[in-house]
Amino acid sequence: MNVPFLFRPSLFVKPVISLFVLIMAIGGINAQDLEQLPKEKPFEIHGTASASVGYYLSSAYNSTRRPYTYSINAAPVISLYGIQIPLNFTFNEGSTKVKNPFVQFGINPYWRWIKLYGGWTNMNWSPTTLSGKTFLGAGIEINPSLFRFGAMYGRFNPAVKEDTLKGLNTPQYKRRGFAFKIGVGNEKNYFDFIFLKAKDVSNSIPVVSDVLNFPPQENAVFGIMSYQSFLKQKLSWQLDGSVSGITRNTNSPLLDIGTGLGTKFLKLVIPPRLSTSYAWTAHTNFTYKGPRMMLGFDYNRVQPEYISMGVDYILNDQERVGLVQSFILDSGKVNLQFSEGFQRDDLNKRKAVKTNRINFGANVNWMASQKFGITFSYNNFTMFQQKGLKELNDTTKLFMIQNSVVITPHYLIITKTGVHNIFLALMYQRMDDLNNFTGKYTRNNTINTNIGYSVSVNKIGLTVSPGFNALYSQTSLVKLLSLTPTIAVNKSWWKGKISTGFNLAFSASRNNGLWNSKTLNNIITIGYRVNNHHALRLSNSITKSFALFGGTSEYKGDLTYTFTF
Repeated sequence: MNVPFLFRPSLFVKPVISLFVLIMAIGGINAQDLEQLPKEKPFEIHGTASASVGYYLSSAYNSTRRPYTYSINAAPVISLYGIQIPLNFTFNEGSTKVKNPFVQFGINPYWRWIKLYGGWTNMNWSPTTLSGKTFLGAGIEINPSLFRFGAMYGRFNPAVKEDTLKGLNTPQYKRRGFAFKIGVGNEKNYFDFIFLKAKDVSNSIPVVSDVLNFPPQENAVFGIMSYQSFLKQKLSWQLDGSVSGITRNTNSPLLDIGTGLGTKFLKLVIPPRLSTSYAWTAHTNFTYKGPRMMLGFDYNRVQPEYISMGVDYILNDQERVGLVQSFILDSGKVNLQFSEGFQRDDLNKRKAVKTNRINFGANVNWMASQKFGITFSYNNFTMFQQKGLKELNDTTKLFMIQNSVVITPHYLIITKTGVHNIFLALMYQRMDDLNNFTGKYTRNNTINTNIGYSVSVNKIGLTVSPGFNALYSQTSLVKLLSLTPTIAVNKSWWKGKISTGFNLAFSASRNNGLWNSKTLNNIITIGYRVNNHHALRLSNSITKSFALFGGTSEYKGDLTYTFTF
């Protein structure tokens, strides 16, 4: 991977450092207000550095971990006039050489209504045009009063050559792209027009062996993004949609579409070829928020084969409709929430079978008092298939219904000496397969119960938390019961400078009437904070497993010193 901005670690790294792995990450620099620069310090550095050693011992015959380990980590943050530049360096015993370190640099300064993007960065304009795609380049966004404008240019993907000897990598062309946005409005009410164009550089890598599966591609996307609020922002309406043209092989023959004004424009944006296809998306959302209620409607449609090179992943060939309702009752003590949804695919009616999904959810939260409350939730998910171009086979047809119920009461007691918290989480889940051929193998019921209690005595810095978990799952072939009691004790000493922790858990599993697995695990931690700059931490754990055909023991621990500057 090429390292940007003329930074070449190989020029500075001595051969002795080849004993270590250097991972350098410079990323995500926070946006800075340039108006505040004169008030900031020209240079400042702070962060943490740590060194740790560890051991590992296992009686398992196939253990591959090293018996002793060490690592050195430094995470300084350099501040230049208030602009934060975080760095990270890691060295450990598994290092053999310095090769292709991870290096990324990005900066996003702003001044009033102007924001700049540089280096490795990303911009978010709409979910189906440009959203979250990390690129190496530059961008700008300005929003003076009611005018909105944005532009970017950069490298979306680096070139990756094919390795025919190892056969482990997937070749990739260098991909460049640009986009611009023009709109009117502010954050409460706006309308934007978006255009994106991206194209692979066909000569950025040698011709791959399987050229049919890895041809250079080209993409152009037109989109709109709008948000409008009414009735003092009680009612909001969101609308976004886009049209995408994708050429999956820029070496395929051009198509003759005439010489009209529209065709000339189309040839300029993305020349139509034999491998070019077009698809569109549409999404709208209405939400009403009142003093004690909320109502929402959401519709989303993404046509099959819709692709935008400005988005890493889009689930296409789907249409979704969703409803949401929320109500507050009894002076805020009761909160009701409901959701309903329907989703289908095969929008172009070209699939052999269609898949539909229906979901319903209900949630009730009742706070009877400051001490006692209970939450009840119910979810139903149904998935079924219908015939498309072919008749359905009854032996493979999917028709499943999944129901789940969760009840979580809790009781809180606050006294002068401490805090007591008692809670119970009870979950029941059932999956019914309505296919007569597969149902007897896939139907299952699951009950999971988790009981917990914790007491905190602030005066002496003590917290004790015992708990118990029971899981029972049943299918036509397996009946599984798992029981897990746990206890955790944490105590601070010497005005909080020393902290200790003890965790103990025992798990036993019963499969079809036979106790076939038992595991005991304990973890002990000791921390010592010398002052605001120096700290030590020791951790040790022992795990013992008992099974029908023998058991294993595992011991591991580490000692870490941390320096904060």
